[in-house]
Formats: sequence, C-alpha cells, structure tokens
Amino acid sequence: LLSSNTASSSPSLAINEDRRGNVNIPNLTEWKVTNINELLKVIEIAEEKKTTGSTAMNERSSRSHTIFRIRYEVKKEEDEKENVVGVGRGSRKKVVTTTSTLNLVDLAGSESVRLTGAKGVRQKEGGKINQSLLTLSRVLEKLGNKEYSSGGGHINYRDSKLTRILKPSLSGNARMGAICCISPAVQYSEETKSTLDFATRTMLVTTNAKSNEVVEHDDALVAEFEKEMERIKLETVQAEERRVQMEKSLHEAQDEIKSLKLQLQRERKAAEKEKEDIMWELMSTTRRSKELEDNMQTTLRATDLNKQAMELVRRQAKELEKENQEYETKVKELFRRNRQ
Repeated sequence: LLSSNTASSSPSLAINEDRRGNVNIPNLTEWKVTNINELLKVIEIAEEKKTTGSTAMNERSSRSHTIFRIRYEVKKEEDEKENVVGVGRGSRKKVVTTTSTLNLVDLAGSESVRLTGAKGVRQKEGGKINQSLLTLSRVLEKLGNKEYSSGGGHINYRDSKLTRILKPSLSGNARMGAICCISPAVQYSEETKSTLDFATRTMLVTTNAKSNEVVEHDDALVAEFEKEMERIKLETVQAEERRVQMEKSLHEAQDEIKSLKLQLQRERKAAEKEKEDIMWELMSTTRRSKELEDNMQTTLRATDLNKQAMELVRRQAKELEKENQEYETKVKELFRRNRQ
C-alpha cells in the first residue's frame, strides 16, 4: 500500500533497487494465500486502508494511489535424463518454478481546484496527485515512441515514486491493461479529454511478456556445485577475516606512525630548546670572555702606568740624592772655609 488511513502514520515511502534493477519497498505488508477466498479477504483489507476524502466533484474521492500486488508461484517436479558429471548417463530430478506478478493499480483521478473547490490539505493532495499522473503520462508517451522504447532515449522513471514502482509493469517483461473512468458531464469535459489522452498513450505502449521459469536440480552435480559454493563461501569468509586483520594491522601501524611522529616532534622541540639554551650559554660565555679580556687589557695598561710612575720616582730619587750629595759637598766646603 502506498498510503495509510492516518496521515500521522504515513511515513515517507522508501524505494530500493537491487543490482538487477528490481524495485523493492521495505516494510510492505505481505500475506501468503492458497485460495481465492483468502485472496479476496486480503483485497478487502487493502481496500479499507485506502485513503479517501470528499470534494465538490466527488463525495468519495481517492486521496492516494494504491497498488495491490499479487505474486503467483507454481512449482513442478520433473525427471530429466542426461549425462551428469561424475555419475554418467542417468536420471535426475529438477524443480521448475514459474512465477508471475499481477499489479492492480488504482490511480487517484486528476483534479482541477476550480471544480473541486479543494483548500488546504485537500488542495496539496490534489497537486501531488496531478504531478504523479503527469509524470506517469510522460513515461507512457515515451514508451509509446519507438525511438525511446527501443532504447534510443532516456525514460524518466525516477521522476516519481509511482513510475519507479510500476517500471516492471510499464515496460519489458509484462502485459498491461488500463481501465479509465470518465464523466459525461459537460463541466468536466476538460478532465474527460485528459483521461482519454492518457488512455491513448497507454494503448501505444508495446510490451514483450516472457515466461519466468527457474530450474533447480537435485543430483550429484548440484551437490558438487553446492560443495564448490561452500568452499567459495569459506574462502570468502577467510578472505574477509584476513582483510579485517589487515585493516586492524594497518590501523595499528597508522597509530604507531602517529605516535612516532608525535614523539619525533617532542624530541625535535626538546632539541631546538636545548640548542637555544646552548646558544644562549655560548653567547653569555663569549660576553663574559670579552669582559675578562677588556679587564685584562685595563689591568695591563694600569701596570704599564705603574711601571712608568716607578721609573719616574726612581729618576727623581736619584736626582734628589745627587742634589743632596752636591749640597753636602758645598756645606763641607763652607765649613772648611769658615775654619780657615
């Protein structure tokens, strides 16, 4: 179901695609039925969940598109005679599974705000309905064009969730039929023409339905294949374990490298600090050596001055001593003369 009765319980519809392009919708409600009565019961449950509302055009107007998907599966067991690897010619059993999918799509009708008089939530619902129908109509138009249907052009299935879900039914391995409802009222002639145009586009779409059969064998060859599959699975698990171990070792190596880088940065900073301290000490030593050298030069200059002063004192002392001797000689000469 594409919608629930209550808006609060209607989450955003998630759509997934596998590698083969098959569309899957998570959390869908699925029942297994085995007879027509059970099928009709499920259809009734689905009909009850359909969202409807009242507008000026329709008292019970569909407010959502509804898709009811029936998957039909038949399994038959048959005998098959052929050469089997490791066994020789003999008989083996095969199970042929035939599957078909019937999509019953109830599309909400296109609406004109001018005629429905919708406002607020109803108006927004009508806009969403018209947008999805327009996208579906464009896809049908391209599918009816041989240039596009033969693979020569891009068909915009992804423009809406409705066309993505209906992609297998619209093209490829499918058969398609459409029932379009119109009104004979004159005031709705524009909507009637739009519906007939939609039906015309639907009729131009060409599909190519094929039988969907899957053959399964239960013999020695299958056992061998299963054994090979188990071996491949085991190797895959072992390879995955090795990959995980390698990733773990890689992470440990990366952590070790980070740790070494941090340690190297710390050691580099310490070495730079030690270098700065040594340079500072060398500069201090050089400055002190220069001061000592200057002091020695000053001391030497003072010593030279002292020597010159001592020499001058000695010369003056000798001169004084000489003058004293001369004076004593003169005094003695005077004494001698006085005596005479």
